[in-house]
Amino acid sequence: MNRKALVHKALSGLALATIATVALAGCSTTPGNDAEGGDGEGKTLSISWNSVEKPGVEAVVAAFKEANPGVEVNVTFTSDATLQSTQRTQLQAGTIADIFYTWPGNGNSGSIQQLAPSGALYDLSDRPWADDFPAGVAPYTQVDGKTYMLSPYVGAFGIVWNQQTLDELGTAVPGTYSELLALCDTAAAAGKTALALGAQTSWTVQNQPYTSVPTLVFSQDPDFNARLIAGEATFAGSEGYTRSFEQYTEMQDAGCYNADPVGTSLEQSLAAVADGTAAGVVQITSLMNAISASNPEADLVFSVFPATDNPDDFYLSAGPTAGPSVYAKSKNLELALKFIDFLAEPEQLNTFAESVGAVVPSIPNDSFSLDDPNLALINEYLSAGRTSAYLDQDWPNAEVQQVMYAGLQNLIAGRETATQVLEAMDAALTK
Repeated sequence: MNRKALVHKALSGLALATIATVALAGCSTTPGNDAEGGDGEGKTLSISWNSVEKPGVEAVVAAFKEANPGVEVNVTFTSDATLQSTQRTQLQAGTIADIFYTWPGNGNSGSIQQLAPSGALYDLSDRPWADDFPAGVAPYTQVDGKTYMLSPYVGAFGIVWNQQTLDELGTAVPGTYSELLALCDTAAAAGKTALALGAQTSWTVQNQPYTSVPTLVFSQDPDFNARLIAGEATFAGSEGYTRSFEQYTEMQDAGCYNADPVGTSLEQSLAAVADGTAAGVVQITSLMNAISASNPEADLVFSVFPATDNPDDFYLSAGPTAGPSVYAKSKNLELALKFIDFLAEPEQLNTFAESVGAVVPSIPNDSFSLDDPNLALINEYLSAGRTSAYLDQDWPNAEVQQVMYAGLQNLIAGRETATQVLEAMDAALTK
């Protein structure tokens, strides 16, 4: 099988029974699509983006400017912790950038299913790349069959390890949950942290459930999300969700995390892995290059989270990631569309993916290499169909995620139990 077929097969494996089939849209228009255009010559394009992906964005912007002399591009980078709230304020004021960062599917306030009904997003269904997403990606870029974003790559959640630190500890990447707990003892005895946890940055608390729920829930019940939305299942009634959340407390009691996780930021947790203070971090692969930036000599290894003692159970959390949408009322509409089409070209998608780390371009192409061992592992799970999309991408509203963030921070701080957090998430399902 050639590389293009392999990648396409891999990405198609993301389409689980929990993902509703959504027909690809043809050419259409939406309110706001009559925004002022022009050929873009001499104009300044504004872009709002996540600061974590700065290297990739800057590389694509430089290539775009070289291909379009006379065009200026101003990019504002904002940390992921505040990006959603900042952009929502800008949308309300009508001051949002021509191109801004959105999330696929549903589940948070910056996702396209939350934003599209307001008319803020330009309908991209007629762009030349819109029909090229594989089956496991396309539904999450659409609302009611219309494409509203370009998700640049497919990433995965798991554990990112510093191999040199593991070597110092005389241990290997744990292949079972029992081995993970044993590593926590080994690290603590050596004065190191097994897994850095930056729970002060609220969204990072989702990482462990993101990595363990696929194994503990979806490997046994692939229709769980569909049943949840239909009112036939609950978070609190799920043995797998309960076990996932209880593992937080169990691992904290076992000394797996750094002291005061709720007082530790995302940046501090990544730095701890880079400098060898911590052996690993439960994180998304798109942040691997952020760790490498702090220590280029670090040998980073990605693994699935071993949520049980049976590797045959293991599933991987993998899905399309956040990316650009076009503001429907942009005064530089034609230039904005030109940029997003440029980013969708294979060369630019590959450049972007390579700058991020162990991720796969969302639109397969022949020239992307799968030689990296970390990428090969992800591709192995994708090809086998042992993956599930990110948890919140199928949730019915943005409230559930916020309740989970607050609840898990309280769980880590010892103020709530796993059952209390899950019951609160159930209550938020209908808000």
